[in-house]
Amino acid sequence: MAEDLYKKAKAICETNHIKEQRGPRRKQKKMEEYVVESSCGTSSSLSNAELLKRNLYFPCLERMINELDQRFTGVS
Repeated sequence: MAEDLYKKAKAICETNHIKEQRGPRRKQKKMEEYVVESSCGTSSSLSNAELLKRNLYFPCLERMINELDQRFTGVS
């Protein structure tokens, strides 16, 4: 579903001659002599479709599910 949304948005951009933009890559931080338990900002390059899913589609679904959960909790 998110992939379809991305394809439609990409088609609209191509029709209107709008270029796809990519965000700047972060430089890797040097963490010598430290124990790092989380990401330092470097990761593999994600496609725009994957970014759309992670930053828009999944958060929207989560908000909708939480809202439904709040509205119907305790209702028989």
